[in-house]
Amino acid sequence: MTSELAVARGILLGLTLASYPVVFGLAALIGLNIDPKSFMVVGCYFGAMLAFFGGYCHLRRIHMLGYVFETTFCMILVSNAVLISTYIAMLLDMPLADQALVRWDATLGIDWHSLISFVDSRPLLAEALGFSYQTFLIQLLAVPFLLVVSRKALRAYHMVIAYALIGFISSVLAIWFPALGTYAVYGLAQAELVNINAHFGYFFLDQFNAVRTDPNFVLALENSAGILTFPSVHAAVAVLCAWASWAVRLIRIPMLLLNILMGASAVTHANHYVVDVIAGIVVAAASIALVTWLTRRRWSKREAANPVLVPA
Repeated sequence: MTSELAVARGILLGLTLASYPVVFGLAALIGLNIDPKSFMVVGCYFGAMLAFFGGYCHLRRIHMLGYVFETTFCMILVSNAVLISTYIAMLLDMPLADQALVRWDATLGIDWHSLISFVDSRPLLAEALGFSYQTFLIQLLAVPFLLVVSRKALRAYHMVIAYALIGFISSVLAIWFPALGTYAVYGLAQAELVNINAHFGYFFLDQFNAVRTDPNFVLALENSAGILTFPSVHAAVAVLCAWASWAVRLIRIPMLLLNILMGASAVTHANHYVVDVIAGIVVAAASIALVTWLTRRRWSKREAANPVLVPA
């Protein structure tokens, strides 16, 4: 195991462990009611799996399998913590930002109705965008696995850490930009569409409105939804997956094309403004840069503190 990989493992495991007391503490502080069973069962189960299988594999020096277990289970555990953080952000009930987002899109010269009409009139394009949108979770789990088996374990750890940063940074930014999204603001109904499936454009609204307005709201994992619009986490993850998979030559071009479609699908299939996508790209780039810089910096400090003496 390289020193930098050891640093990345330590950061990921520490971040995963710390995320739960932080998000549950913040939830309690601001009054977000959480169904403890739905989250703690998953947390305890995958936490135990991480400790047992990850620990066993490294103890027995089956390191590659240990990396697979650690990145997979940490991705699941961190995703739960990120999900809670998004509800915390929306519970703060800041004024809706849709009109500002509409103005920003207009400043960029975006004609949203023309864009949607263009995609909806092309069945293959609409189908490709809809398919790519739904690869979000699959890619988050599959790409780290592919990286590890391709002997790019460090990139796999960087990806999972960067995903956690994307989720938490997006939650903080979203506090000031809660939005109903384009489908609701522009009044687009599924009946008006031929090839675009608008399900994800409206799916989140029940949860979004409930956490902001219902004093009896309880967050349960089985009823949860992605409720952030600005920045677009889908667009951020598209950048992340394209960057991470670029390390594997055989899949870099197909994954790049898939993730270009996934980033674009946030606008056409998921209720996002174009400025949401731009913000998601910026958050992803900043998160990737921060992760790579942090691991290298800590590795350099460790190397400086423990120099290897080379005979003259």
